[in-house]
Amino acid sequence: MTASVHATAAQTDTTTPQRTAATRSHDQLWLVSCRAVSYNRHDDDLDELKYTVHRAATGWTVTNQAEYFEPSPPASTTCVLVLGNGYSAAETRSLGQTAYRRLTAGLPPQSAVRFVIWSWPSDHIDAGPIKDVRAKTARTPHVAYCLARWLDKAPASGRLLLLG
Repeated sequence: MTASVHATAAQTDTTTPQRTAATRSHDQLWLVSCRAVSYNRHDDDLDELKYTVHRAATGWTVTNQAEYFEPSPPASTTCVLVLGNGYSAAETRSLGQTAYRRLTAGLPPQSAVRFVIWSWPSDHIDAGPIKDVRAKTARTPHVAYCLARWLDKAPASGRLLLLG
């Protein structure tokens, strides 16, 4: 991500959940969180993911895996944003919304984008930088495996782009 995305997101009020995020009628804006995944049973990891979708009329709404996996329009592009280390859930959502708006600003209105913000437990740990790095080093292989399995299971319609 560019510094301008970080600067803009830092100025965004993350305490306002009704902030307009998805403004284009053909788009879908999703937040998929693996922050609550236990990672002790790899075969069940995907069932523990939390799904939230942004709808223009109602804002963010908790939903489920089945709704996410409904096929998107064939011509749509799915973009999955995975941020690096050190972001809280609120910061991840805020930066994701900023990235979505910047990505779609120059697109033709008839193009469809399914933008997914992947939220993983990357918050800083207040026990010092060494313990923070060790915690992320232990967690990252499980998170990456969960993301890979989720991407493999996701419906394959249109293009898939990974952003980070």
